[in-house]
Amino acid sequence: MAIRALLWDFGDTLVNERWMQAPMDGAPRWPDLYREFSAGSDLADRWNIGAATLDDVASSFAVRLGVDAARVRGHMENCCKRLTFFPLVRALSEHCKRPQAIVTVNCGVFSTIVAPHYRLQNRFDPIITSWQSRTLNKADLCDIALEHWNGRYARAECLLIDNKQECVKAWQDRGGSAYHFRSEKDLYDNFAAIVRGTGR
Repeated sequence: MAIRALLWDFGDTLVNERWMQAPMDGAPRWPDLYREFSAGSDLADRWNIGAATLDDVASSFAVRLGVDAARVRGHMENCCKRLTFFPLVRALSEHCKRPQAIVTVNCGVFSTIVAPHYRLQNRFDPIITSWQSRTLNKADLCDIALEHWNGRYARAECLLIDNKQECVKAWQDRGGSAYHFRSEKDLYDNFAAIVRGTGR
């Protein structure tokens, strides 16, 4: 079936998702601690469903690093303005004429800093986040995006592009179309066939 709308994952699909691991002056443990935190801690999960705030997270890191929480918060806010977009993927998205949404497991700073700083709303409508939707389930986020489009598209007509195989499978299990993102070159080279419904 031909694809009529795109559902983009964000981290490690549109951008390098390690933006919060950027070095923090005077805190050499920061990258390792943030990797550990984001790998599946309870606080990270609560942050991603809107049950914890940036101040909660900054305070937790401040205690472990022995620094001021306001400094940690400032560093995290600055990290949100230093993302690295995958250039080939960005080009595909910018030139695509189909409706496009972002469906992302992400915290509040994505909506308050990342999205407005990079003017994501100019290209993606809707932008569906886990913290606003109160769920970590990517298939649920995809269905919420379809509701925004008022039933104009069937699940099979909406292609989820995601770097996590479990998210791809979850959407496919609901009848959605999905592409497992492995590299930007692979997506770029096969994009035309994928959206025609003839690609792998």
